Amino acid sequence: MRKNIDAIYWMVRLLQGFMIAGFANLSFDLSMGPCVLFNDNVVQDTSHYLLGFCIVLLGAMPCAIAFGDSRAMVVFAAICSLVSLYNFCGLAYAGTVVVMRDFWNGATLRHIIDKYSLSLPISGIVIALLCVAMVICSRLVDRMLKERKRPRRRQRMMFCAVDVAVLSFVLALSSGIGSNEDIWSWEEYYYTHGMVMGMIGNIAHGNAKAIMPEGYGQEEIALCAPIEAKVEEYPDIVFILDETYYDLGHLANIETDADYMKNYRRLSCFKGFAAVPVVGGGTNTSEYELLTENSLSLLRTYSPYNNIPLSNAWSIVRYLKNLGYATMGAHPEMSANYHRGMAWQELGFDDAWFAQDFVDLAYDAQRPRATDHSVFESFKRFYEEMPEDKPRFAFLITIQNHGPYDNPGEDRVHAIGEGRSSQVNEYLTSVQLTDSFIPEVTAYFNQSKRNVVVCLVGDHAPAFVNMYHEKGDSYLKERQVPYLIWSNASDTLSLDLKSDIDLCALGAYALHAGGLPLSSYQSSLIALSQYAQCFTNVSIPKGKTFGDVLGYIDENGDVHDANEETKAGNLLRNYLYAEYSLLKGKPSQAWVIKKDR
Repeated sequence: MRKNIDAIYWMVRLLQGFMIAGFANLSFDLSMGPCVLFNDNVVQDTSHYLLGFCIVLLGAMPCAIAFGDSRAMVVFAAICSLVSLYNFCGLAYAGTVVVMRDFWNGATLRHIIDKYSLSLPISGIVIALLCVAMVICSRLVDRMLKERKRPRRRQRMMFCAVDVAVLSFVLALSSGIGSNEDIWSWEEYYYTHGMVMGMIGNIAHGNAKAIMPEGYGQEEIALCAPIEAKVEEYPDIVFILDETYYDLGHLANIETDADYMKNYRRLSCFKGFAAVPVVGGGTNTSEYELLTENSLSLLRTYSPYNNIPLSNAWSIVRYLKNLGYATMGAHPEMSANYHRGMAWQELGFDDAWFAQDFVDLAYDAQRPRATDHSVFESFKRFYEEMPEDKPRFAFLITIQNHGPYDNPGEDRVHAIGEGRSSQVNEYLTSVQLTDSFIPEVTAYFNQSKRNVVVCLVGDHAPAFVNMYHEKGDSYLKERQVPYLIWSNASDTLSLDLKSDIDLCALGAYALHAGGLPLSSYQSSLIALSQYAQCFTNVSIPKGKTFGDVLGYIDENGDVHDANEETKAGNLLRNYLYAEYSLLKGKPSQAWVIKKDR
């Protein structure tokens, strides 16, 4: 008789575990409802969804068995529902899934709660009702088993120990899926793998740890003196990060039947080449370096927005806000890309505009990416809506030149001789369209009554530049993108500086051109740039993306280790020490922020 009672008890409790796991997984799936933006392009992986269900089931079972009643199960159900609601609201209102760093970020939580209080769509209501159903189910099970004799504590503990051991093994295997280098969008990752496996992947790979540079902490960080303001009235600062804007002629001796960069070459301004972190993709790496002035040499990740806490991060956005600027960012793609919507808020942008805010976008021939011209039309509207009584910082990321390049037949630029191909022709045609966009930008700001400094730079070369690897010195050149710093004000751009620089220094150059005050961090970047034209991911082992050696490339193209006892080595080491201090959340207020006048 005793065995009968035990068998019924175990059967009911196991069924309870299956039922609660099913409800919990349903709420997780419903929380991804706002992620339908990916449905046309991304296929869900059923095997990962099933694995996620098994993990939730293994987590639910000890809750059903351990105490002999449903107290733990009710807590488990509540936690699953709250996480689901958090994720649902994050996607519905901020365009981002919940990642682990969001739980420790009060600003992120407040942002979502503020939006949540406005309204809760039907899927969110269903998630809440599922929580109620789980609680009711658990209480009914307790009543059903009220007259049954519970198994002995030892039996229950043995079952829980075996369950936890199996769960630990499954979690260890699951954590090996993906890496922080190949996950560009946690939203897409969650959608393809399911929310459970998505969160496991984020826990395993969603935290890029800074590498401590050799010698850090052994002596005081020695940075250059800050630079005082040279103008009474701060100019507007406009950054344009132009998608895959690159000069193939800088890398290889390419002949074409038309000059695809004639306007860039003719424009009278300060210009040169900026070394970006990677080649062929990863806009977020260049974006991060441009906006934070931090080198990714200390962080091995393609998507820093996904993998680095930014709520207290140093950024040029926050620095300019401290000087009294209004700040705005715009990108004609989804805010979910690279967790950008939340990251921009954390970096200090007052306003952010994304795909749904751009109107009347146009496309060149059969290419699927909105043209720079049409994107700029919406950007002008965003810029003009900024406060009149403050200087403005406006940031735009374009999309026109993004690959693939598989729509031949309507090209206006053609490569001649060696290296020609349909994708090269299409790419050069697209770059020529960007070149015609540059005069539009300067003409618009030239007629403005406000003083404006414009900095335009590419984010990376197209992936197919690897075809030119055998054509001479490509190591640095394939990472060097063209940039320009232009102003409509006569008292700016008096820069007597080296023009081939690392992207990390470009923001400081632009602010310096506008006569703004610079922090010691920024003035040190300018000083370092007079000796080094690249100091991000310099030593790259064959077949690897990120190297382990910190170093720099000097103006002659020679590679040096950061620990060399040279002027450049000393400047680089102190810059890296300062960056590491920032990344670890230990800024020295003496050099981090230059206070307003």
